[in-house]
Amino acid sequence: MYDKDFAELVKIATEKLKEDTVYKMLTRSEDYQKESDERDKAERNYENLDLTMEQRKVCDVFLDYRDR
Repeated sequence: MYDKDFAELVKIATEKLKEDTVYKMLTRSEDYQKESDERDKAERNYENLDLTMEQRKVCDVFLDYRDR
């Protein structure tokens, strides 16, 4: 039982380190930051559009497909 628990803890720790490393790399990347800022700006602009609920639903469907 101990070996299984230890192995699971090592797996969790490894995944956490990997996530932290990738996050640090992304936050230091100028290209990623620029793209992220542009995406945030586009999202704010979209939210401020005067759309009907039906228009917003259509746009959301297209955005969901884009994000896949």
